[in-house]
Amino acid sequence: DEIGSLENLLEDKIFAESELNDRIAALTGEVDRLQRELVRARGAGGAGTAASADALRAAVADEHTYCDICDSRAHGIADCPELATRPESLFKQDVPVDLSRPYCDNCESFGGHWTDECPHGDDVF
Repeated sequence: DEIGSLENLLEDKIFAESELNDRIAALTGEVDRLQRELVRARGAGGAGTAASADALRAAVADEHTYCDICDSRAHGIADCPELATRPESLFKQDVPVDLSRPYCDNCESFGGHWTDECPHGDDVF
């Protein structure tokens, strides 16, 4: 059983090392991309100017901007026009609530009690 534990440790080490190498490769690619973008921004606006720094920040921000609400890359979640125009409907469920059957949020099920009467109410979930 000790050999099995050592084999598991070795496999975990190899897996972790592989993940770290993948992360290093991804970050190296990101550094290379940012360096190219910096050179491009400096070439467009002159070395070290505020305009080129702003252009670089905007380019990097644009590449990482994504809205999960409407699946758009044009803006982030906080700037989503859907959230501004109808915020209550984004979080509202259109499912009718059946009050004849008690539901417990702690147990996450319909059962014999309501959440405020849950025997597991003091448990940590």
